[in-house]
Amino acid sequence: MSPAGAPSQPDLNDIALFVEVARRGNISRAADTTGVPASTVSRRLRKLEATLGVSLLVRTTRQITLTDAGRLYFERCRQLVEEVRDAHSVLHELGVRPRGTLRVLLPEPLEALDFSQLAREFAEHWPELEYRYDYSHEPNPHPARQFDVALRWGEQADSDLIARRLADIPHQLYASPHYLREHGVPASPGDLIRHECLGSDVCGELSAWTLERDGERVRIPVTGRFGSNNPELLRRLAITGAGIVALPCVGSRQPDHMVPVLPAWQLASIPLYAMFASRRPPARTRVFLDFLQARIQEMLHCKRDAVAA
Repeated sequence: MSPAGAPSQPDLNDIALFVEVARRGNISRAADTTGVPASTVSRRLRKLEATLGVSLLVRTTRQITLTDAGRLYFERCRQLVEEVRDAHSVLHELGVRPRGTLRVLLPEPLEALDFSQLAREFAEHWPELEYRYDYSHEPNPHPARQFDVALRWGEQADSDLIARRLADIPHQLYASPHYLREHGVPASPGDLIRHECLGSDVCGELSAWTLERDGERVRIPVTGRFGSNNPELLRRLAITGAGIVALPCVGSRQPDHMVPVLPAWQLASIPLYAMFASRRPPARTRVFLDFLQARIQEMLHCKRDAVAA
């Protein structure tokens, strides 16, 4: 019982129902997911709002949306509910099975890593999971709080998010044959200053290029008329002949319609990080990151073997 005069505390089960309704945007779908009758869900949501003293949901005949207070409450409670559920599973069985919807925030399509193939393979391993993959090109990692994990290029600024380094991805400079015919082939890193270099502010490593050869390192500022926080757009611009672009080189196949620039020099590898909010992420996040890291490392080993051969 709460002390006299103290506000009553909300029921954690009611909070969990609210989180499910907020995710689904529909009481009936939340009821189907939780196995709780829709009338009971509605009643317990009204009880939660009465306990908090604020409206969390705007109800119409067609849909349910969150109020400003509801959005704030959902952002704070979502991870809490996930951690409680996961802790409960861990206590009941050591071999906890992942469940729920895996939500991943991607920095770009990650075509060089063949991410669509990796996602399909992972889904075959875990058919009981659902999947949501979204893109954000903003370097700020804080949208990761709305997802299980956010993948980000480059060294990460200090934050209260957990950062796991998945791999250091080699990069190479590329251009279209048309561009090189029109503007000439750079013979040394210094020649890049006179070329159209396509700049990306996705991470610091792509806003200035560090080239390496036989222990020598040269840092070249990226100068050119085109810039974007979308690496995929820069790749497409390079294909049309707009300039020179830095791209990951993981597989054995080079980017379509482009050739390497300064092939004797290698762009410094760029780390790929996974960002997440809790030191004890849900089981679906842990198995996804373990799978992704292992598969990327396999790709890198195959690349190194192919180069050595």
